[in-house]
Amino acid sequence: MPGFCQFLTGVYLIVGLTWFNVFGSAAPLYMAGLAFTVYGIHWFAMAHRRYTGSSAAPDGWMAIAYLFVSVLGAYVFGKAGDVPVMIIFIVWP
Repeated sequence: MPGFCQFLTGVYLIVGLTWFNVFGSAAPLYMAGLAFTVYGIHWFAMAHRRYTGSSAAPDGWMAIAYLFVSVLGAYVFGKAGDVPVMIIFIVWP
């Protein structure tokens, strides 16, 4: 369920920003939508690998991609002046 909720939130943000322009032109929301979607997809991938009994080795390689997402998120929210969210991108993942 956590992966589905994160994925749904990310898609909701991206669709609202791109198709309907509901949230205005808040550039950091694009980063939030990307991060939510990526983290939600990762939950699905982990669950599928555990369900099928596959190796957990790809999780180590995914850490590189998540490092990139975390650095990008910290930069975007730091540039926007939203320090609490920037700290979440540094500490949380």
